[in-house]
Amino acid sequence: MKTKLIPGCVLLAALSACNPSQTSNEVAESGRASNGQQRARGTAPAGSEGVAFAEYDQACRNFENVGQMKAGAMAAGWHAYEPEARSHAGQLLRFSDTNVRPRLNGAQFDNWAYRKNAGGRELVLIISQIPTGPASATECRVFDFAAVAPPTDAAIATWAGAAPSDRVAEHGLTGWEWTPGFRDGLAEQSVVYVERNSPLRQELPVVGLGITAVHRSASPN
Repeated sequence: MKTKLIPGCVLLAALSACNPSQTSNEVAESGRASNGQQRARGTAPAGSEGVAFAEYDQACRNFENVGQMKAGAMAAGWHAYEPEARSHAGQLLRFSDTNVRPRLNGAQFDNWAYRKNAGGRELVLIISQIPTGPASATECRVFDFAAVAPPTDAAIATWAGAAPSDRVAEHGLTGWEWTPGFRDGLAEQSVVYVERNSPLRQELPVVGLGITAVHRSASPN
């Protein structure tokens, strides 16, 4: 499984260096399709582990209009906030800023953070966008940093309704990736769980559960 699956790599999946096998036509096709609507809607896992999935299903749509995505999140009870620098969300945003922005040659790169208490879970929503240029893309992620175990394969299968393109369980990371995503118009989707004692945490500010979707826009001619 490629490093791009790790949710600390904000929008690296949108950069050609991270996915050189994808052609410009495939990127354009991802951008033309329909806004992240599910082809065959599955069911979020039951119990507390399903809260983040249900919130992701509701929040991560309208990729072609980030303003609508943000407005929809606010209407659904998400609250915009500025994460503290030492928090998981703050470290993640700082990591993305220092690792993604230098690769964009001055292109605009925006992040918006929201939080919500849902079903007794403290969740974080991060919407990221490169609005213009050959790497233009929008990414939507929901995190449950306090999650203590990964979802089961059965729960993931029920939720996604599609077999993953890749599956990994190593170095304290359990992950599933769909390329293209199982929702129409999404270039990629992934679910990642990182244990607190994972050696990956020495390099990436990632812990708990992260659910991600990437929508790529067509490259300009």
